[in-house]
Amino acid sequence: MSLMAYATTKTSLKFMSNERVTIDLELYFYPFYFICAFGMWLSVLAIIFWFIKELSQTKTIKENI
Repeated sequence: MSLMAYATTKTSLKFMSNERVTIDLELYFYPFYFICAFGMWLSVLAIIFWFIKELSQTKTIKENI
Protein backbone atom coordinates (compact mmCIF):
# COMPACT_ATOMS: atom_id res chain seq x y z
CA MET A 1 0.00 0.00 0.00
CA SER A 2 2.83 2.40 0.78
CA LEU A 3 4.36 1.78 -2.64
CA MET A 4 1.04 2.61 -4.33
CA ALA A 5 0.72 5.79 -2.26
CA TYR A 6 4.24 6.80 -3.21
CA ALA A 7 3.63 6.10 -6.91
CA THR A 8 0.35 8.03 -6.87
CA THR A 9 2.09 10.99 -5.23
CA LYS A 10 4.83 10.95 -7.87
CA THR A 11 2.22 10.73 -10.65
CA SER A 12 0.29 13.67 -9.26
CA LEU A 13 3.50 15.74 -9.16
CA LYS A 14 4.15 14.86 -12.81
CA PHE A 15 0.60 15.82 -13.78
CA MET A 16 1.01 19.11 -11.92
CA SER A 17 4.14 19.97 -13.88
CA ASN A 18 2.71 19.15 -17.33
CA GLU A 19 -0.74 20.72 -16.65
CA ARG A 20 -2.89 18.03 -18.27
CA VAL A 21 -6.64 18.64 -18.18
CA THR A 22 -9.79 16.61 -18.82
CA ILE A 23 -11.31 16.89 -22.28
CA ASP A 24 -14.84 18.08 -21.52
CA LEU A 25 -14.56 20.10 -18.32
CA GLU A 26 -10.92 21.22 -18.67
CA LEU A 27 -10.19 20.41 -15.03
CA TYR A 28 -6.64 19.61 -13.99
CA PHE A 29 -5.87 15.97 -13.18
CA TYR A 30 -3.46 16.56 -10.33
CA PRO A 31 -5.95 17.61 -7.58
CA PHE A 32 -7.76 14.29 -7.96
CA TYR A 33 -4.50 12.36 -7.81
CA PHE A 34 -3.42 14.31 -4.71
CA ILE A 35 -6.71 13.44 -3.01
CA CYS A 36 -6.23 9.75 -3.86
CA ALA A 37 -2.61 9.85 -2.66
CA PHE A 38 -3.65 11.54 0.60
CA GLY A 39 -6.25 8.81 1.20
CA MET A 40 -3.68 6.12 0.51
CA TRP A 41 -1.19 7.68 2.93
CA LEU A 42 -3.94 7.81 5.58
CA SER A 43 -4.58 4.11 4.97
CA VAL A 44 -0.88 3.35 5.39
CA LEU A 45 -0.82 5.26 8.69
CA ALA A 46 -3.95 3.44 9.87
CA ILE A 47 -2.35 0.08 9.09
CA ILE A 48 0.83 1.04 10.97
CA PHE A 49 -1.09 2.24 14.04
CA TRP A 50 -3.30 -0.87 13.98
CA PHE A 51 -0.22 -3.08 13.82
CA ILE A 52 1.41 -1.28 16.76
CA LYS A 53 -1.81 -1.56 18.76
CA GLU A 54 -2.08 -5.30 18.07
CA LEU A 55 1.53 -5.88 19.07
CA SER A 56 1.05 -4.01 22.34
CA GLN A 57 -2.13 -5.97 23.14
CA THR A 58 -0.38 -9.27 22.40
CA LYS A 59 2.49 -8.30 24.67
CA THR A 60 0.02 -7.37 27.47
CA ILE A 61 -1.84 -10.68 27.12
CA LYS A 62 1.40 -12.68 27.29
CA GLU A 63 2.50 -10.80 30.42
CA ASN A 64 -0.82 -11.58 32.16
CA ILE A 65 -0.51 -15.31 31.50
